Amino acid sequence: AEKLVTVRALQSILDVTEEDAGPGNRIVTDEALEDELEDIRQEVNDLDDRRSDIRDELRSVEDRIDAMEPFVDLGIDLELLQGYDSLAVQVGEGDADAVRTALEGSDVDTWEVFAGETALAVFARTDASTLQDTLVEANVTALEVPDGEGAPSDYLSELRHRKQQLESKLTTVEDELQDLRLEVGGFLLAAEEKLSIEVDKREAPLTFATTANAFVAEGWIPTERYDEFESAVVAAVDDHVEVSE
Repeated sequence: AEKLVTVRALQSILDVTEEDAGPGNRIVTDEALEDELEDIRQEVNDLDDRRSDIRDELRSVEDRIDAMEPFVDLGIDLELLQGYDSLAVQVGEGDADAVRTALEGSDVDTWEVFAGETALAVFARTDASTLQDTLVEANVTALEVPDGEGAPSDYLSELRHRKQQLESKLTTVEDELQDLRLEVGGFLLAAEEKLSIEVDKREAPLTFATTANAFVAEGWIPTERYDEFESAVVAAVDDHVEVSE
């Protein structure tokens, strides 16, 4: 049963279908289930882990690209947006005119607003909480300034290049999984059939009708094996059995 679970998990990872069975019916031996199945499991899991790691990093890079784009729109070097002792700086998305109006009506005396098409940066000689409260009134959505120095456009170019590298790596791994599916798909389908039959046989007693003193079992065997079957059952339990065809 554990092997059957493993086989079906591998089929799911590789997206194996009945079309992968190939011509003819492959016979899977018990030795192959012990050795070949373990080798396939290791190879598939290694490739699947690599694919998961690449996908995770790719999502992270895509998130960083999305986060960097407003700063490219703003056009101010990253080191200039943070690290001041006497100035509070807030970067966000909102209406620059509404921000100026809110600042004019606040207790902040000295401030400057730099605005791009969607993003803006406010520099003010006040504390961070006062500036933040003022911008909340102007419906500004705050943005976290990424760590780094230099032009945001340079960072964005690096991130986009990294994204292309990861997409190429992902394609390579998926091609390897595709090749492996073609190579082992027939084996996995044959292994599933063999293991399913074995599990059904072992679980057959669970389907027998039982009482405190007896049970009834029904099933199928080839006609030519009926006499052999009856003799084997009678020999096993003496006269405590009734066999009918």
